[in-house]
Amino acid sequence: MSITVTKPSLPPLAELIQYLEDIWERKILTNNGFYHRMFEKELCRYLKILHLSVFTNGTFSLTLALQSLRVTGEVITTPYSFAATTHAIQWNGLTPVFVDVDECGNISPEKIEHAIGPQTTAIMAVHYFNDIENVRHNYIYFPIFVRENEYGKTRDELCENLKENGIFVRRYFYPLISEFLPYKHLPSSSRKNLPNAATLSKEVICLPMYADLSEDDVKKVVNIVQN
Repeated sequence: MSITVTKPSLPPLAELIQYLEDIWERKILTNNGFYHRMFEKELCRYLKILHLSVFTNGTFSLTLALQSLRVTGEVITTPYSFAATTHAIQWNGLTPVFVDVDECGNISPEKIEHAIGPQTTAIMAVHYFNDIENVRHNYIYFPIFVRENEYGKTRDELCENLKENGIFVRRYFYPLISEFLPYKHLPSSSRKNLPNAATLSKEVICLPMYADLSEDDVKKVVNIVQN
């Protein structure tokens, strides 16, 4: 059996049947249904806040946030992220301006300062690998850096070795958003402008990480990486 980079932890199906039957009875599958409202209410209670809205994905939430803030013109952001980060900017009719990241993948404050211009109205930053005081990590990913001069092979060669052994990992983030067709024409998309991001996109992979990953599977992954 193959080992995937991630896998959801699902409850026993029998525990969900009563809720599915209730949903079938109510005949409301979308648009603010009973369980949608209950979920939001319980999240408010857990987070000790008055209001929140849940979305199907991060793309929609970012898109609405930009619309709500009436952002216009240019938005400074990172090329080293999920596509949703920049797509939300473009879908609002805005222009993304890419700046480089530091060695940990976090957007560089110094590069942001140099990129601010008369059309800049927002900065969309993304945080990655290093620790922040008073911030708890959920450990949903297990990234490693594969540097050819230290490891003896490239990140992509290691990916192929793992794949040949039924282990599927994720290259993180490859390609850079700045290399996507809608954005590659932008002046800020030049690799000369983004050397750290370009390096990370060739070095980082995320290894399998999920609650049901067995100890034997962990050892299998570690042995291949080490050898």
